[in-house]
Amino acid sequence: MRVLKALLLTLVLAGASWFAGLNVGTTVTVQLPIQRVYPDVPLLLLLFGSVLLGIVIAGAVSIPDVLRRRSELRRLRRQLRALESEVRSLRNLPITDSFDEADSGSA
Repeated sequence: MRVLKALLLTLVLAGASWFAGLNVGTTVTVQLPIQRVYPDVPLLLLLFGSVLLGIVIAGAVSIPDVLRRRSELRRLRRQLRALESEVRSLRNLPITDSFDEADSGSA
């Protein structure tokens, strides 16, 4: 699995490097919805900024889910320790006969 991840990461980085090489001298004009215009912005800078912004937004969106899962994991570990303790205490109980002589009597 690690080899597959490393191979995939290598392919993605090679593709990104190839794409960056194609667009080294390209500039674009950026018009923002707030009536701001930025002429001659390097395309690589714009792409890198967009990817970075996407990573930050995805990380921020995933924080509540990560915190919820950690909380659930803590709760389940506490529950597991309690159940393991109960099993240990039940294993240490002496075995006793709980049926009456009349129940096991002659048929």
